[in-house]
Amino acid sequence: MAAASFLLFALTWALGGGLFLYAHDVIAYVLLAVSLVIVVAPTLFGNHPNWQWTGLATSILLAVISIGIGLYSPEASKYSTQQVQSGSASQWAKNYYDQVDQYLKQSSTNFYRTTTAKGYYNYKTVNNNMPMLLGVHNIGAYYSVQDGKVLEFSESVANQQAAMNDPIRSADHRTTLENLLGVKYMFMRIDQTKQQSVPYGFKYIKKQNGHVRGFRDKKARGLGNNTGTVLLKNNNALPLAYVQTHQVSEQSYDNMTPWAREQSMTFGAVTETPASGVRKAAVKDNSRTVDYSVENLSHPLMTADQVVSYRSRNNFDGTISKTNTSEPASSYQTFTPKVEKDQRYGTGVYPISKTLQSALDKNRSIYEDNATDNETGLKSITSDASGNTMVYKLNFNQPMQAKNTELYLDLDGITTTVPTKQDVLSQDWYKSVFRDETRSKFNILQDVRKATLYPNEAGYTLTAETHDNSNNSVQLGITNMSDYEKKTHTLINLGYSAKNRNSVILRFSGVTSIHFKSAKIVAVPFGQSYTNRLQRLKKTKLNNLKIQNDKVTGQTHTTRAGVLTTSIPYNDGWRLKVDGKEQATQVVNKGFVGASVSAGKHNIELTYQTPGLTLGKVATVIGIIGLILSSLIFSGFVKNQKQPRRH
Repeated sequence: MAAASFLLFALTWALGGGLFLYAHDVIAYVLLAVSLVIVVAPTLFGNHPNWQWTGLATSILLAVISIGIGLYSPEASKYSTQQVQSGSASQWAKNYYDQVDQYLKQSSTNFYRTTTAKGYYNYKTVNNNMPMLLGVHNIGAYYSVQDGKVLEFSESVANQQAAMNDPIRSADHRTTLENLLGVKYMFMRIDQTKQQSVPYGFKYIKKQNGHVRGFRDKKARGLGNNTGTVLLKNNNALPLAYVQTHQVSEQSYDNMTPWAREQSMTFGAVTETPASGVRKAAVKDNSRTVDYSVENLSHPLMTADQVVSYRSRNNFDGTISKTNTSEPASSYQTFTPKVEKDQRYGTGVYPISKTLQSALDKNRSIYEDNATDNETGLKSITSDASGNTMVYKLNFNQPMQAKNTELYLDLDGITTTVPTKQDVLSQDWYKSVFRDETRSKFNILQDVRKATLYPNEAGYTLTAETHDNSNNSVQLGITNMSDYEKKTHTLINLGYSAKNRNSVILRFSGVTSIHFKSAKIVAVPFGQSYTNRLQRLKKTKLNNLKIQNDKVTGQTHTTRAGVLTTSIPYNDGWRLKVDGKEQATQVVNKGFVGASVSAGKHNIELTYQTPGLTLGKVATVIGIIGLILSSLIFSGFVKNQKQPRRH
């Protein structure tokens, strides 16, 4: 037993890194070794009872110490570094929006929804539910018990931010999606003012002197967004409940592109069951495809002089690929630097070895094959032999097509090349060749250990950038048990701009390469006709609209039959009364509460009761009664058993 224990310890130590251990790991192994000695010691001392109990108590104490060190050691866990001073968390939560939320509550009397600009806060897991605490009616919410209809809506319009636990998030800041959801206000960092693109129709709230109104950053002992907050207002946000006098059939909706689908909901309500007497909407799709050419901005090592320059810079921590997004690239991106004669031989590149030449040829082959793939459009983005990802630029053939539009990057038929353990080891080998590093057997063993213990999880991040916007599509890894869902399609919003845009920069990380069956740049125009359409819809909102915790009331006033349309997530718990009479609800716009209404004035009352609540109450009462009766019966049975039997 003793031999087996110490053999297990040695094996764990070797696989854990051997001599290359962090300070915390050294302490952990010392504690483990002491624990093994204590466990084995009783067998060496004849299993004396006193030693056994002492050893058990000491082992438990060491286990507690080890857990404590693992939890609080800055070298092993982020737990200790994430702690804040007592009282600062509640103060930070109160001032999360720099008290702009208090300003809104005082200045706005009607119901509104809000969102935050990209990058407003970097505390990702916290800010999802902060709006619930502050009552600002944000469209995003992170919790697992949500009706599936909202996710169906989000997926139908290809909202790439949708996740099972957060089906809307920020609606990818798409103009029409935010209008349909009633987003009237947006919180933005002061330093993003007029630097970050915003959806069409959002305007900065200004002071009387015409300057943008800024709210000072209210830090709570260091916690804050570090710049302060500005507020934007959207006059095209649709009300919580209104009447659409036109409808779009579900079949027509399903045959549209994702960007046409969201636009169709501004022409008519999407209905699962056709509403009697309601006219069919004439949906117009004004979107256009922007033609482009693909340019690889990266410079993988393909010539010996590049390797000379690379080794001379000693830039081993940076990327091997050299990228310059401000200068045009040559047809093959060879990037041949000027190299002095003494550099050629001082770096050990010349004469070129067969091994180095093989590595250069590998990079050239990858680069040229990728260029061939992308001749007629973006088909793949890849990495060089060392695993360094390349950067790409999509140059628009006609930049004017992107003016006054919201741009989308539509990627379909997505597949990835995930690096295997052998691929990772091969990349390490190529790095050592380019760096002229001698790898010992122990170094190779360490690389094998790392590649085995930390396999690639098939997750990646694809980032698309324009001059005033950056957005990314994230494929979560297979170990993410909450939100993992394999993506074969993504639609990335590149933002609205009233100016020309010339190009899109693409970067990625996480996998070796990403491949696409099709990659399109789509431009959706926005202008006065769009604004007029939204303003006409706003006029059909319910009069005297009142919103309580579980009730929404108001009056319709249309001259035609229509579809009561809301942005209230659909759930079986909603009950509708029209003029005091119950009426069935239906799903409208793929995920929200709606119903058919006739022309004229009608009193609308929507009330909510948690499905199964009444049945649950009845079951609880029955259960309590059953428990009491069974207790009485059981106590009587026990009493009878204790009575002496008479003979």
